[in-house]
Amino acid sequence: MYGHTDDARLGDLLAASAHRESDARVALLLFPHDEGVRRNGGRVGAAKGPTQFMQMAQRTGALLNREHECDIRQLWVALHSDIGLGLSLEDAHNALTASVQKALAASQVPFVVGGGNDQSYPNARALLAHAVAHNRPVAVVNIDAHLDVRPLKEGKVHSGSPFRQLLEDERFKPSRFVEFAAQGMQCSAVHADWLVQKGGRIVWLEAVKKMGARAAFGSVLSKFVQDDPNVLVFVSFDLDAVRSAD
Repeated sequence: MYGHTDDARLGDLLAASAHRESDARVALLLFPHDEGVRRNGGRVGAAKGPTQFMQMAQRTGALLNREHECDIRQLWVALHSDIGLGLSLEDAHNALTASVQKALAASQVPFVVGGGNDQSYPNARALLAHAVAHNRPVAVVNIDAHLDVRPLKEGKVHSGSPFRQLLEDERFKPSRFVEFAAQGMQCSAVHADWLVQKGGRIVWLEAVKKMGARAAFGSVLSKFVQDDPNVLVFVSFDLDAVRSAD
């Protein structure tokens, strides 16, 4: 399956998956855009994220982990590169939404690598459409130092606006939205108050530290499932939730 290697890694899995696309259970979607970061006054460079991810993924492993008895040697992955490349950010977002919807229709779990965090609403938008068609609720967790509920700028979306867009989407129930590990010194009090008033919830970083990340995150997911076992969960992970030393 993986040639003669006795230490198969994620790169080997991706190579093997190219011959098993019809069996894919995961869709790896690469979205190389950071125009939204520029619009938000941030430091660009996130457009190179997918390339860096793929380079690091080649040696990530092992596929058979004896410590946790986890075997992903047959977790076939459909790879979709350069989604929306060369398009305006708005058109690229539409292309991403369409790609996520296609993956969901094929019963695949979409795993999207950006790119700026503006990609989160196009991803959630696709899941909402899928959920409405199947009469299922959607819950969203944003693991992030920031809240990303800023207003649009001159009517344009940006990397700080995706979850404002989500919370203003009539198809989404705000009580199913959680900001996880947000850092108070990074978040506007006005934005925090707006989010809570809309019905969302903030689990601040200090609370995560006290409970432990695994227990705190498990508690969030358990609450969603207890409210409705049929729930579909979307998790957004922003790299600025990771300490720069790591």
